[in-house]
Amino acid sequence: MIVLSFLIIQNTKAQNLYDQNANNNIFGFKVFQYVGNETTSDILVSPYSISYLFAQLYNGAEGPTKQEISEYLHFPKEASYLNDWYKFAGSRIQSKSGPLRFLSDNYLVLDDEYGFKKRFIEIVTTNYNA
Repeated sequence: MIVLSFLIIQNTKAQNLYDQNANNNIFGFKVFQYVGNETTSDILVSPYSISYLFAQLYNGAEGPTKQEISEYLHFPKEASYLNDWYKFAGSRIQSKSGPLRFLSDNYLVLDDEYGFKKRFIEIVTTNYNA
């Protein structure tokens, strides 16, 4: 029974990673469509960077703000699935070697005046290297 439970959990986690990859693609195409309709000049846009930032903010959001972020960026209701995806994706992107490498830097500035919850800081530090 324990092995079966572990396999089900692993399969569910893999499915969540796959689903979030598809959701990020949907968001990315929406961004490119919007930018393409709004400009006639050359522009560089990174949907991954946008969703990466909002994924961090999603962990601290509540109520209507959290719901709007979830709907527009196609984030799952359960933030832990999202955190798993970004932790996995970030480690895969950063570990590539060869002629092309993608280097990413993440910097989230928090103002202590707002009293951030300790759990939020732990999540963005652990999963997003912020």
